[in-house]
Amino acid sequence: MSIYNLLAGYGGAGLTTYKEIFANVTSTTWQVPDGVSSIIIKAWGSGGGGGKTGSTSGSDGGGGGGGGYIYTTVTVTGLETLNIYVGDGGAAGSGSTNQSGGGGGGLTGVFRSTIVLAIAAAGGGGGGGSDTNNEDGGGGGAGGGTSGLAGAAGGGGGGGGGGGGTQSAGGTPGTGGAGTDGEQGNADGIYHGGDGGNVAGGTGSGVAGGSLYGGNAGEGSAADSGGGGGGGSGYQGGGGGEAGPTGTAGEAGGGGGGGSSRTTGTTTTNEAGTSGSGSTPGTIGTAGQADIDWGGSAGVGGTGGTTVASTAGSPGKIVIIYQL
Repeated sequence: MSIYNLLAGYGGAGLTTYKEIFANVTSTTWQVPDGVSSIIIKAWGSGGGGGKTGSTSGSDGGGGGGGGYIYTTVTVTGLETLNIYVGDGGAAGSGSTNQSGGGGGGLTGVFRSTIVLAIAAAGGGGGGGSDTNNEDGGGGGAGGGTSGLAGAAGGGGGGGGGGGGTQSAGGTPGTGGAGTDGEQGNADGIYHGGDGGNVAGGTGSGVAGGSLYGGNAGEGSAADSGGGGGGGSGYQGGGGGEAGPTGTAGEAGGGGGGGSSRTTGTTTTNEAGTSGSGSTPGTIGTAGQADIDWGGSAGVGGTGGTTVASTAGSPGKIVIIYQL
């Protein structure tokens, strides 16, 4: 956490403006200073991890989805304690031969006990590519907005992408292909992204989702099909991507869906990020990038594996502004 005394930029005649920055992965508390009755919360959700491609493949793993951005004003009471969570990005798809999807990003938000003040949702992980037919993994869906975005289906009739979380339900699991379905968002508990489907059955045996409820990726199979990407965490988590079907019809895995954002304050901006496309990762949306406190990396998705290794998504970030 970093604290700054701002001389200008947020108004308030006769008052001094302060800014507190939580830029590292954390689960901590923050006490509202005595005399403060209102704070601005700016939050960037974490990015989903990039999916892996096979060691002999001409395909790409799917890029991870970008996180959401939220800017809101919240009424508080001096000396009360708030809970601060900055989630990690989803892990990069890995394995010496198996094409794991990327993990979904973890939760970033500010809470009063268990009451949500602001959540910036995370992006879903990209799907694993296919060695057999050189099909690309589906890109992870972006987190943020009132509904997260769906992950893309794997190439060549591969696994379906997971759905985005809404304000009332977790994202739907990736389905529609002949592979193992992903997991519904929130299946493992509130705020959780759904796990991606494994080629061999079941879900979530690939790389981990980002700390604080990101969905685990599905595991692929050697020289065959790609696993599904994990869903991003959020107010309602995104659904996990479906694995590609196995055997001679081996295909790529679908990307995980992004989670939904939420605030109980006066919302100025609630913006979704951009989804992964091919191996190219998604990122923070236009307003979130334009914010002076973004820093250029928070909430960016991981790159899907091509001739180089896939990469993890970037952690989220929270900035709190108040006056005294």
